[in-house]
Parts: sequence; C-alpha cells; structure tokens
Amino acid sequence: MVQRGFYRHYKGGTYFVLGVADGVDHKGEPLVIYESLQGVEEGKLQVRTLADFEGDAEIRVPVPTDGFDYDTAFTDGTRAAKVPRFRRVDRWEMR
Repeated sequence: MVQRGFYRHYKGGTYFVLGVADGVDHKGEPLVIYESLQGVEEGKLQVRTLADFEGDAEIRVPVPTDGFDYDTAFTDGTRAAKVPRFRRVDRWEMR
C-alpha cells in the first residue's frame, strides 16, 4: 500500500504523496493524492488511481548483445520492459 512520503516517477520527476482517499466518484476506487516537487508543475496537486500509481510502465531498453534471439525485440534494437511507475525514495535520494 502506498504510504505518505517521497516517490520518484520512472521518468525522473519527484513527488510527495499526501495520502490515499476514497474515490467516491471513481466507483469507490482508492485515489492517491500527491504533489509535484519540481519544475513547472511544482506545488501542483495531482490525483491518480491507486492501481495506476502502484502499476508498471512499459519502456524500451536496448536488446543485450549476448547472442540470444529475443522474440520481443523491435526493429530499432530495443525491447519492451516493465518498470514500476513510481518508487518510494528517501529524502537524501532526491538530489
């Protein structure tokens, strides 16, 4: 379960989670309320479903050159990989 604290988005943004609220208007689905801590969005409150916040994002990574035939490789030499959309970080990791 998501807890109050600092989180880093897989694209690099840093956020502070204020808490999880009941999603009355979202079929009862819990909503994560968080604040952006940098850039043009600094101070802006945002809301995302708990499932989306805790879910994975798909990114492209280089295919290893180990000679293995990767079935999921794209023509540009990358393959799909899943990473956590947000990960909890300590305050000292935010630098």
